[in-house]
Amino acid sequence: MKDQIAVQEKIVEDIMLERDAQDSKWGIQRHSMTSWLVILGEEFGEVCKEVCDCWTKGDSPELRRRMRQELIQVAAVAVAVLEQLDECGPYPFQVPPTK
Repeated sequence: MKDQIAVQEKIVEDIMLERDAQDSKWGIQRHSMTSWLVILGEEFGEVCKEVCDCWTKGDSPELRRRMRQELIQVAAVAVAVLEQLDECGPYPFQVPPTK
């Protein structure tokens, strides 16, 4: 159990580091839910590509590293959506997309 907690803590730490990197690169983002779903879909598509590569090219540490990084990005985008949901009152997605 202790090892599982350490693994989970590392995952959450990596997700938050990715969130910080996203904010540094793009600034704080506020989008409509449709725009968020497009962003999440794009990130999920990158995970799917890595899974397909792993399946067709064979498993390797590099493919697993890339798959993990893409999953971290999906989770970080999901956190950004949750941040907007929690911070923006009763109608969090009725905002114009940021440029």
